[in-house]
Amino acid sequence: MIIVYHKNNQVESVFDCNIQKTLEHQEKNVVNVLMQLASSFQDRILVWCRSDQKEFLDKQAVKQALYLKNAMVCFNSTSYLPSQIGYVEDSPFIKVNRKVTYPTWQMSGLTGAIYGFQLLKFKEVIDRGSLDYTLNSIAKLGMPNGLFCYASPQLLSEFNFKLEQASTMVLFKFVKQHYKTRWVFLLALNYLWHEKKMVLWPLLSSFFYKKKKFNKSITLESENTQEDIPLPTIDVIIPTIGREQYVYDVLKDLAVQTHLPNQVIVVEQNPDIQSTTNLRFIKTDSWPFKIVHHFIHQTGACNARNLALNDVNSDYVYLADDDNKFDEDLIERALEQMMHFNLEVISMSYLQEGEVERKEQPIQWPTFGAGCSIMKSKYLEMVSFNKAL
Repeated sequence: MIIVYHKNNQVESVFDCNIQKTLEHQEKNVVNVLMQLASSFQDRILVWCRSDQKEFLDKQAVKQALYLKNAMVCFNSTSYLPSQIGYVEDSPFIKVNRKVTYPTWQMSGLTGAIYGFQLLKFKEVIDRGSLDYTLNSIAKLGMPNGLFCYASPQLLSEFNFKLEQASTMVLFKFVKQHYKTRWVFLLALNYLWHEKKMVLWPLLSSFFYKKKKFNKSITLESENTQEDIPLPTIDVIIPTIGREQYVYDVLKDLAVQTHLPNQVIVVEQNPDIQSTTNLRFIKTDSWPFKIVHHFIHQTGACNARNLALNDVNSDYVYLADDDNKFDEDLIERALEQMMHFNLEVISMSYLQEGEVERKEQPIQWPTFGAGCSIMKSKYLEMVSFNKAL
């Protein structure tokens, strides 16, 4: 681990934790120094930290946070970009919960870390000015290409610094460089409509900047070298309504899985209160797992899934749809990947016939696939599906 202590975008010292020595540096600009270190120490963790937060930096927490080599972590109590970025993007990455480790591209120069070889991939696309702007740019460009970005409060044992936010001019520059051009016009319109402000000069000045492009693929890499990790138990949830043949096919696919589920929870819905079940094969056929069958007259997939969540008792739960088709080793491969990379929630890509996969590498995704996801069951105590949907 190499730590760059800085103030006002200028480097004050560089410390190598491996040899416990201060490294010499000729360059003063913090972005340039980080890039030089990335080139010389590609396999090392590079840390940036404001000098006035030096005593609060938790080095062990930094190492633990970077259990994935394709990760970038940081922390600050506030965001660098002003809240008006919400006029442009409404993803979950905007409103950050700073009490927990939270996925977001909104990075900070207060403190953070990344592997040198990952930082080096952005050498041609970053600005060499503000560290905060550069880090936000790297995360915004990298996240859709496989860079996992997190705000991690564990990096500092405590903090007593509040970051100065970017100006409106900088916000327009960032939007122009990282979004489609139409968004700078919409941003200006939102300022006028919601805040009664004319932002003509920030709008016009943004056209001096070109949109940044970053097309390098960042692969999922782990520090974990352990092999033959025991696979956890898993339950499967399937809501359905009037599609008995689909349910039968899914159960048949599950029955030949190389890692069998402990139980499959089927919630059958039929609004006709006089009706009876169409899934008689649940009782008449033999299955290599327990099937919990609910037959209800209230419709709604979210209500059905919430009902099923109460029956989950395995380590993980696979939220499936009644028309999923998959290979016999799907559950085994998915759990192996989750164990190896220490992932607790994943959504899988389910392609239609003839559809082409556009993203080969795993990425942080702003949505959740309720019919194609696997998650750790402990989180069911804190979440449920919105019945209004």
